[in-house]
Amino acid sequence: CAKCQRGTWSAERGATSRSACVACGEGTYQPAEGQANESVCIGCAPGNYSMVAGASACLFCPEGSWSSEFRATACELCPEGKWTSSTGLIRESQCLPCYGSRDCLPDGSIYITIELVGLNMSGLNASREGGLCSVLAHDVAAACGVDDDAVVDVSGRNASVTVEESGFVAAFVLGIHGLSAHDLASYLYSEAFSRQVAADVSVNGMRVLVAGVSMRPEHFVPRTTTTSTTASATTTTAITTRGTVTSTVVDTTTRPAPSSTPSTSGVARHAGAPLASWALLPVLLVRAATTP
Repeated sequence: CAKCQRGTWSAERGATSRSACVACGEGTYQPAEGQANESVCIGCAPGNYSMVAGASACLFCPEGSWSSEFRATACELCPEGKWTSSTGLIRESQCLPCYGSRDCLPDGSIYITIELVGLNMSGLNASREGGLCSVLAHDVAAACGVDDDAVVDVSGRNASVTVEESGFVAAFVLGIHGLSAHDLASYLYSEAFSRQVAADVSVNGMRVLVAGVSMRPEHFVPRTTTTSTTASATTTTAITTRGTVTSTVVDTTTRPAPSSTPSTSGVARHAGAPLASWALLPVLLVRAATTP
């Protein structure tokens, strides 16, 4: 038998379809498959929230917000003139006064992410995918009081956003005037904005929901990809819309370094580490063994 998916449960015996599975309510989550009663739905802890039913995990309260409540479906905003660059805060006192500007927007720009649930990117052709990015850019621009061209994807393309296969959306909003970080958060974190985005992207039979929105004041720097290789070691650093990962691989071949190219997925890599000192150890040992 197929199991009810994470975020759902069913007490029905002999169920013949997934429609028998019941979603856990907003403000709760359920991380396991095949659960049989509603008691497995766990309330989100303070500093976390869940704004959609059927969640397999709660989200941290985003930057600029906090929550001291259990089973929260939204988080409280930091007061005007204060902000936090941390997530998952549980007290208003953790919000700090703006640094570098009164509005907490020293560069007049923000980085915004949106978590979409139910979006099937593989079912969209290039034209519809481009249209989706334009629609999302328009919704973000309208909420931030700027023209569509002021919203750029992570590589810098105007009137567009970056959308990953997982439904993770990322963009920068530039040239913001007359609004504070608190103002923007009040619009972007609102239920009305989430409903508008969900309605605009729920096309072609897809029912898309917004699981979460996050923003932070940030100067725009395009994500690019560069790679260089030495004769013995290659270091690759991936700067993604979610974080940074670094790895080192030993390689005894020498290859020319390709030129930088933009990445539509928002990933940037750079490489080029000097020869690691431990890589010379075998050579030194051989010389020592043969020296009279």
